[in-house]
Amino acid sequence: MRESYNHSRFNIDYEKYSENWIPRVAQTIFLNKTCFNGLFRFNSKGGFNTPQGKYKNPNIVDEQNLLNVSKLLELATIKKADFREVKNDLKKRFFLYTLILLTDQ
Repeated sequence: MRESYNHSRFNIDYEKYSENWIPRVAQTIFLNKTCFNGLFRFNSKGGFNTPQGKYKNPNIVDEQNLLNVSKLLELATIKKADFREVKNDLKKRFFLYTLILLTDQ
């Protein structure tokens, strides 16, 4: 699954939604639930490289949790932007999740 996940990253246009995102999300959830301690890590070449966890029966499809998260995301504003652009939009009560991508640029 990790090899498939790493290979499929080249088939995704992150600037424009497509049906390719659906299996990508399924792979992401699977890897997050089955890898070592839920760690989600990439190497310097952009490949997912977390080792497999030792779970006998991981709860990969937690239907109630997915439904709850879906409801919360209906209220969310999701932006792909530099932090300097987002900081002016922050309100008194907010949750901010950042993903930091390190590049050679």
